[in-house]
Amino acid sequence: VASAHPYATEAGLDILRRGGNAFDAVVAVATTLNVVEPFMSGMGGIGVALVYIEKEKRTRVLNFSGHAPKAADPVLYNEDNIETGPLAPLIPGNVGGWLTMHNEYGSADRSTLFRRAISYASEGVALTPFNVANVILAMERVQQFEPSLAALDFDTKNLSIGSILRQPMLSDSLAAVADGGIEEFYEGKLGDKIIEGHQALGGIIGREELA
Repeated sequence: VASAHPYATEAGLDILRRGGNAFDAVVAVATTLNVVEPFMSGMGGIGVALVYIEKEKRTRVLNFSGHAPKAADPVLYNEDNIETGPLAPLIPGNVGGWLTMHNEYGSADRSTLFRRAISYASEGVALTPFNVANVILAMERVQQFEPSLAALDFDTKNLSIGSILRQPMLSDSLAAVADGGIEEFYEGKLGDKIIEGHQALGGIIGREELA
């Protein structure tokens, strides 16, 4: 197991030690990266997976990169809002990608796979030097949007290596997906909240598009 953060790597190793397979470990790593590197990885993000299935002797690709909202129009965008804010996101694909792989090839239950991520988000993680550098770069953007700032529980004025970052809202969202699966994120109450908050900020992703 290899990832960009030791906590995420350990989460994947823990799953393997408990008897899970590589696809289970992928979910544990991805969900934990969501917590420990929120500036890089997220439930609202997109991705692509290239996997080899030993028992089938074949390589498969899963594209969960999402698409632009139907309401997207070039006239809406400028150099700032095309990268930052409610007009910027594609349709989120990560949860669908992670759990599609798990549903087809995984063996462990979701609660086990999400366990560390949920705990880290609730109890907090100590920021590494890389974390601190990227959080400082991101804060200028985050502070433009009160709901985004509210989702991060830490001392922004005394940010340093070892500072504890808590994300209780993210913990709740991860727990909801661990319980309800893909359907909860895209079609359930969590999806409703995502779209409600997104559109309140001026976002253009529709409820049916998320579903």
